[in-house]
Amino acid sequence: MKLFLDMDGVIADFFSKLEEVNGVDHWKDLPDPLAAVMSLKNTDFFNTLEPFESSAKLVQACRKIAGRNYGICSSPIRDDMANSSYWKRVWLERHGFLPEIPNLIFTTNKHKFAAENISGEPNILVDDKPDNIKRWKDAGGVGIIYQANENDVDQLISDIRWAYS
Repeated sequence: MKLFLDMDGVIADFFSKLEEVNGVDHWKDLPDPLAAVMSLKNTDFFNTLEPFESSAKLVQACRKIAGRNYGICSSPIRDDMANSSYWKRVWLERHGFLPEIPNLIFTTNKHKFAAENISGEPNILVDDKPDNIKRWKDAGGVGIIYQANENDVDQLISDIRWAYS
């Protein structure tokens, strides 16, 4: 069983930086949120994000729980796979959150990693997007919804321990 963390909204504060760059109080105030995100293509935006206060504690706990099976499963900006993935990896390395490379996944189809290919054993995903969690669960994985700016990290760690056992 692998334990994957999403980045944006879970350990990287994507939305605060998006708001700052666009001069709005809340990302939902953006006239066209998709256009705002697409404007980040071919930039180092992901390397400018701040980790949440809880990020180091969460990653440390995940490494303790899952050991070498700790991973990252994060979505790049559409049509910006190489660039987004590069800057996300740089960010992970800089903050000491980089997993072993086989467990570093950048994809828009996270659900394809919900279960191990050969054994069918379910993997765990912690993500802030309900759609990702639904698709993950539908594909046979264990999904845990978590938004770092809204949810309690200690409760999440407890939930992960329970799901991983």
